[in-house]
Amino acid sequence: MPEYDYIFFGDNEHMPYGDKTPHQIEQYTFEALERLFAQGCKIVIIACNTAAAYSIRKRQDLYPEHKVLSVTIPGIESLVQSGRHNTLFLSTKATEESGILADLTYKNHYEGTLSVKSCPGLADYIETDAINTYTKEEKKRIITDYVGDISDYDSIFLACTHY
Repeated sequence: MPEYDYIFFGDNEHMPYGDKTPHQIEQYTFEALERLFAQGCKIVIIACNTAAAYSIRKRQDLYPEHKVLSVTIPGIESLVQSGRHNTLFLSTKATEESGILADLTYKNHYEGTLSVKSCPGLADYIETDAINTYTKEEKKRIITDYVGDISDYDSIFLACTHY
């Protein structure tokens, strides 16, 4: 959509949101949204499932004149349309605790088995670039330490933008 101008806002100061309290997540998300709307943004798409889980509905209710969407629902819709039946969501602790992934998946008529597993520290690990110092086998072991045997699933949903 080349006719539009875009602003990217990444909250590196507070990342990852997944280990923050719901109040902190909402506060940081609202501050970012205010900043973007003050710069003239007509619509904001939240690419962080954790931020969306704790703030998007409240934000939409409080400020209906500002459009705020997230990548969560299109991701869930894509999963439902895929026909996969045994799905693992890798998420942050806060996203898992919010229940948003399971809730939206079943509201969108997913008929398979769903597992949501948080991966505390994984976003930090990835963002520090430490993961690039390991071999493919070491990376697989790290992921297996988080989730167990991934061959048990026919679909893995990376529910954190850092993953």
